[in-house]
Formats: sequence, structure tokens, C-alpha cells
Amino acid sequence: IHVENAYEGIIVTQAGYVKFANARAAALSQRTLAEAYTTPFPDMIHPEDRPRVYQNYLKRMRGEPTENLYDFRVLTPSGEARWVTISAVAIEWEGQPATLNFLTDATQRKQAEAEMKRALEKERELSELKTRFVALTSHEFKTPLATILSSVELLEDFGERMPAAQRREVMNLVKGALKRMNGMLDQVLLIGRADRKSTRLNSSHLFIS
Repeated sequence: IHVENAYEGIIVTQAGYVKFANARAAALSQRTLAEAYTTPFPDMIHPEDRPRVYQNYLKRMRGEPTENLYDFRVLTPSGEARWVTISAVAIEWEGQPATLNFLTDATQRKQAEAEMKRALEKERELSELKTRFVALTSHEFKTPLATILSSVELLEDFGERMPAAQRREVMNLVKGALKRMNGMLDQVLLIGRADRKSTRLNSSHLFIS
């Protein structure tokens, strides 16, 4: 009764088939007990995970050191993949070598890990974009600054001898450079506000979680 009511799925595998399974184990693979007993155990494992599970099984049967706790995907009859964490030990079942396996549903944990990975990748991409933008902006600031500096020096050295129209042209160059710098500063401030808002949202999300 204790085994049937256990939170973990419990199965005994032998010669490629399930020889015993409790209700929780059958539920993890969305099979009836009859289906679990008649389906080859490898067919219930995702193709990408079969080599790992099989190699661990062989090592365990030979008494060699192997993984005793790891994750793999179980395939349901509909083809859906569900993550489980397995803990296994070698035993004898009806006088023959077998493995006793404890299975825990790991699907939600894997989904959370995948979502966290996507969030970190997105954050890294945004960080790289901001770094490139700052580098580009720093370089772009030099052009209007050089224009302003050259114009001021020109006015200092020759301003009194320059015609009024030429002085106005030089001043227009200064105003245009200042306008361009102001526009770039607005972009920097906009990104800064968006970054602070994103940080507050992330902090709030982490606090709620």
C-alpha cells in the first residue's frame, strides 16, 4: 500500500521491460499498468536520451560506477515528452538481475530552467546592444564636439575680422552640432530609463516568485 501511494514513481526493469510499476509511475508516462508492462522500456524514453539511459543501465548491471541521479525524457503514447528525474539501483527480481528505479516528475523544473535561460540570453543580448550603443555614441560625440571646438577657435582667432554672414554661418555650425549632441543625449537617457524600468520589473518579479 505504501508503494502504491508513494509520491515517486517506482518501477522495476528487467531485460528491457517493466516488471513492476506503481500507479504513480504509470501516470508519469500516461499509460495504464497493462501498457507499461507490454511496452519495451526503451520505447518509453525520448530517442535523444536513450543512449545515456542505456549506458547507465549497462554500467549498473556490470557493477561499474555510473550516474545514480539524473534527468531524462519519458515519451507518452501521444508522443509528448515529459521530464523525469531517475534514481536507480541494481537489484535481483525473481532471481534475475534487474534495476529498481525511483522517478520524480521534473517537467515544471525543466520548463522553469528553460525560461530562465531564455531570460538570461535576452538580458545578455540587451547588454551587448547597450555596450555597442554606448561605444558608438561615445565615438559619435567626438564629431560635433570637434565641430564646436573648431568653430569656437575660429571665432576667437578671426571673429572680429570675419563678415557678419560668415560669423552667422559658423554659429549655425555650432548650433547644429549642439542640436545633434542634444539628440544623442536624449537617446542615452531614453535607454537609461528603459533599463531602470526593466530592472524594477525584474526585481519585482523575483520578489513575487
